[in-house]
Amino acid sequence: EDMMLAALEDLRAGRTLVETAATYHIPRSTLYVRARAHGIALSITRQEHSGERVQAAVQAVAGNILADGASLQQAAELFKIPKTVLWRRVQKEMGSFAMSCRARMKQSYGLDKKQAAVKALERGENLTKVSHQFQIPRTTLFREKARLVEAGRLPWTCLRKRNPDIGGFKQHRLSEAVAACKEGKMSQAVASLTFQVPKTTIWRKLQQCSKTEAAGSEGNEADTAAAQLQDRTEFAFSEVSSQIPVTYIDESDFPEASLIILTAGGSEGIEEQIIVNR
Repeated sequence: EDMMLAALEDLRAGRTLVETAATYHIPRSTLYVRARAHGIALSITRQEHSGERVQAAVQAVAGNILADGASLQQAAELFKIPKTVLWRRVQKEMGSFAMSCRARMKQSYGLDKKQAAVKALERGENLTKVSHQFQIPRTTLFREKARLVEAGRLPWTCLRKRNPDIGGFKQHRLSEAVAACKEGKMSQAVASLTFQVPKTTIWRKLQQCSKTEAAGSEGNEADTAAAQLQDRTEFAFSEVSSQIPVTYIDESDFPEASLIILTAGGSEGIEEQIIVNR
């Protein structure tokens, strides 16, 4: 608590949120919420990071890419660079395949231990307990638990134990953050701090919205084209001249018992009329 009070005093003095959080080892989101509660005005500015510092952080992560490299979190704290910024640069220079290989090499557990942890989850043991017992990250075990649910080896209720009110509140904050970004009122970084939503979550939601809107516009164009086709007449009539002679016959000239048969004549196309009396 003393460190929190000291951090708040530094914020009142005009120190930036990022520097203060790093100095006192307090999460930025926690410090931000406390500062807002105490009425401290925070100046949020877009940080520019030198290319040398970013490159040094990338090299620290790469290191010996298969063994000795620092984690993204360690490099971000060491060079005072946001982890998302560093992650993008690492993905660009090292590639996702190299990162996945490095992550597998740095795992502190083997396949046998992971399988034993999955068996424990299947027996219904607590995820946090299994994580501590086998020293496997909770996120990894949660993915395995989700696979067990999809395979029908665990009930769906295993993934639905969160308070629905909390989930709804978080969804509401995410919706407000996305709306602020789409309307141009806030950047993704500012919206993340204001609504306490991870910036990557906001980015993914914006990407989904843009894809949905693009698909919707394509669907509207297709519907419009279909409507235009329906508005057109099904058949188009045109006036065609014919060289075949047409003879109009007055029905009163023939008795009802007569039968009129029309047959095509010779090559000149003259039609003959044959009247057959019954």
